[in-house]
Amino acid sequence: MQQNPHSTYREPRQALHACQSRNSTRPSMYAALHVPEIIRNICDFSDDNALTVLARTSRLVHETAIRVIWRTLPNLAPLAKCYPEDSWKIDGDQLNFIRPLVLKDWVSVLKYAPLVWRLGAVTVARKGPACVLGSGVWAAMCTSIPLRTVLFPNIRCISWQSTGLANEHLPTLLVVVGEHLVDVEVEGFPLETDVNGVLQTALHILSHRFPTLRFVKVACRPMVPLVDQGIASSFASLACSLSSLVRLRTWEIPICESAIYTLAQLKTLRFLELSLPADAQWTLRPQTLTHPFPNLMEIGMAGSAATYIGFSRALELSRVERLNLVIVDDSPPSLLPDVFASVRHQFSPTSLRDLAIFHPLELFDIIGPNSAAVVRGDHLRPLLDFRKLKLFNLELQFRYALDDALLCDMARAWPEIELLYLAYDEGFFHETLPSVRALPPFAVHCPRLRNLGVRFDARYWETLGRAAPNDRNVLEDIYGELTRRSSTSALETLYVGTSPISLPDDVAAFLARTFPELLDLSVGSFEESDVCGAMQEDWERVESLLQRFRRVREDERRRMDQEYI
Repeated sequence: MQQNPHSTYREPRQALHACQSRNSTRPSMYAALHVPEIIRNICDFSDDNALTVLARTSRLVHETAIRVIWRTLPNLAPLAKCYPEDSWKIDGDQLNFIRPLVLKDWVSVLKYAPLVWRLGAVTVARKGPACVLGSGVWAAMCTSIPLRTVLFPNIRCISWQSTGLANEHLPTLLVVVGEHLVDVEVEGFPLETDVNGVLQTALHILSHRFPTLRFVKVACRPMVPLVDQGIASSFASLACSLSSLVRLRTWEIPICESAIYTLAQLKTLRFLELSLPADAQWTLRPQTLTHPFPNLMEIGMAGSAATYIGFSRALELSRVERLNLVIVDDSPPSLLPDVFASVRHQFSPTSLRDLAIFHPLELFDIIGPNSAAVVRGDHLRPLLDFRKLKLFNLELQFRYALDDALLCDMARAWPEIELLYLAYDEGFFHETLPSVRALPPFAVHCPRLRNLGVRFDARYWETLGRAAPNDRNVLEDIYGELTRRSSTSALETLYVGTSPISLPDDVAAFLARTFPELLDLSVGSFEESDVCGAMQEDWERVESLLQRFRRVREDERRRMDQEYI
């Protein structure tokens, strides 16, 4: 028989062998499901619906799928549903018990509770349960739990606010948690209504039962630090008892001087947010403390201006890269220059990358224009030594008197700056404003700047004649170093707040040339008046023209690319 020249296989035996090889790939696929690493990867990247299906339909992945499902609980409602169905019911969105619990009701609960690693931490794929616990459910569980039972022996992380339990139950939850706990977040706790000392009791439990905690966050309401010696003492004891601490965060509970010195000796501490004690004398520094906070990367501090100045003289933080400084009072004008000078003294110009100095939101309506303190350009000049800055944010609710010279020097001093915000929002009060001359230096000296927020006076052109804007001297006065070169600025967003403006066409042309990559012009809300309404319309006109300039520029680039091809 003549052989088909288009046949893939020369003999029937070879074709049969190839067919058998293709069919043999099906058993090998099932063999892969016996590899634990593959099963874990499949389950780790599956959402809850897929995990439920896997747990019910595949014997090979059932156990792993169940473990992943229970690893993270948004609250305790799923666990309460493990009690017999005749013991509970759901009214609306609340689950409540309808009979007392007995010992045999705990079989399924004690089977799945040890699988929980994170309680209250909602992942992206898991948007939370369909119901929450009723007010008496947790108390009923605590009174009926079998003796000497640790309900959550393997839990690692608790995010208290997301659990949905009442604040009074925080201590009882910590009592039924095993020794593997390393991460605790207590947010939104109302200190002003904690008359029974619930938070103090919880802090006491944490310090005695969990010495291996690595991440601790206590965020209360309000943000302004409160004076409660009992809570402060308990928190200091907790901080001093943790030898493996990596992150400690609290803005509202002042940490005493001795506790701060203890924390300064930890080699594991990388992130710290604390409230400074107002009564500290900073005279208790141990003689062995030669390099405080040796591995600290980020610090946030809340305190009055005088308190921070004293702290800055006690400890140098030469290795810190990020600083958030919260001033919690209306500082006397005489202390304002010392605040910025203290930042320069305490931190290293070669290490600091991000710097934010601001007031808490609770003080915005209290200070404002009534403050006697005025932030002037000379006050900020010590900060120009931080040559490696990538982010600078100044949001102190004082009055401001900034000028062109300061902004030009900032542009030259911070060549690596990426985000720069200078009290640009309409909520800040400026006695004097820099002019448009202050913007071109950022285009020349700050090639990485992407976001700039600054209030400036954009009425420069209203004093010029019709032909003056094209005059060489005028151009040099406005653009400076940018007069005889094209801008290569990468700025994408400009926040101008309620900057005064006139002749919007000239302002748009200026901004288009200075920041050719500008994508977003953010304008604040002007007050209701004829003058302010006209300025709001002028900025809208500028924004419209910038969009048109951008389309023209894109078309020109497209034309050049076509000519090059």
